[in-house]
Amino acid sequence: MKITHMTSVHRRNDNRIFLKECRSLADAGFDVNLVVMDGLGDTTIGGIRILDAGGKRGTRFGRMTGGVWRVFRKALETKANLFILHDPELLTVAPLLRRHGKVIFDMHENTPKQLESKEWIPRAVRRPAARLFALLERVLMRGLPVIFAEKSYSIEYPWIKESITALNMPRAEMFGEIRKSARKRDLFTVGYMGEVAEKRGSITALKALGILRKKQLPFFFECIGHAEPGHEKELRSLSKALGIADNVNFRGYLQNEHGLKIMAECHVGLAVLRAVPNNTNSTSTKLFEYVLLGLPAIISDFPIYRQMVTENRFFYTVPPDDPSALAEALQNLMELGNCHEELEKNALLAADKYSWAEEEKQLVAFVRQILG
Repeated sequence: MKITHMTSVHRRNDNRIFLKECRSLADAGFDVNLVVMDGLGDTTIGGIRILDAGGKRGTRFGRMTGGVWRVFRKALETKANLFILHDPELLTVAPLLRRHGKVIFDMHENTPKQLESKEWIPRAVRRPAARLFALLERVLMRGLPVIFAEKSYSIEYPWIKESITALNMPRAEMFGEIRKSARKRDLFTVGYMGEVAEKRGSITALKALGILRKKQLPFFFECIGHAEPGHEKELRSLSKALGIADNVNFRGYLQNEHGLKIMAECHVGLAVLRAVPNNTNSTSTKLFEYVLLGLPAIISDFPIYRQMVTENRFFYTVPPDDPSALAEALQNLMELGNCHEELEKNALLAADKYSWAEEEKQLVAFVRQILG
């Protein structure tokens, strides 16, 4: 049976789409294609055919209209039995795709909540836009099987009849070698890996590090991930103003394995997200990656994390948007000395709970059920 994944937004080596879902389904014996829109051309990796619908051109609106149609036409060429959609704008072609095969929507984000904090949407328009999309979504997703990336999504979409929750856990097998070969740096190093944005705590992190600088405490910060050009400029200016420009390395986007190798050399990982609607009910993927690296983490004090903190002695919570609290937590970890190894052991003992293996079983079973 042939399966075609479709995205007009994500990279061809996207963590969830390619490294997890495509590989899992290919390993289960399916013939897997991935249609992307990046201008890098067609190729085959590990038996998975990647088909390029052309580079992203023009405005965001252009991607959501003309780009969607290019991805749609390329997907039809694969003559798949099942199409898996990974972006909300692709829902607009779901009714047409259903004439050619089965269709599943993989819900990466709660889009209506996400729209409420999108910086490119004027503030006065965000809430009406979210409500309008929620209505449109209900029409386009009627009768569509859904894979939820978060447990909270299934609660907020009770009208979806066929669904599973496949949490965005990491593939454990790729972490062992990285962890074994890593050597902790002599200088206390803080790490972050993911989207670099204010809603992801970038400003809070730099201000907290500025407080450590004032206390003349030694540290280094590895910041790994894509930032919009304007925001990166803002962060670099803030780093200079705080006197920490020489203590911070903005690496930009890195291939997943490269980024994880750098994170494994750090002493603590950050996931101090701001309290915006889509963050408070979503578990951050980077948390689970930190666990599999044996890396203690400082996270936002959201209700969704409190159970995890109670069960695991390597997560530390701080109020979101509170640089002073984050600086204090970092200083406490910095002063642990040899006790830091105990935290790393605790993280590794919990690793089995936070891996893709169980999610993979659910995904494969669900796809077989839909295909009948």
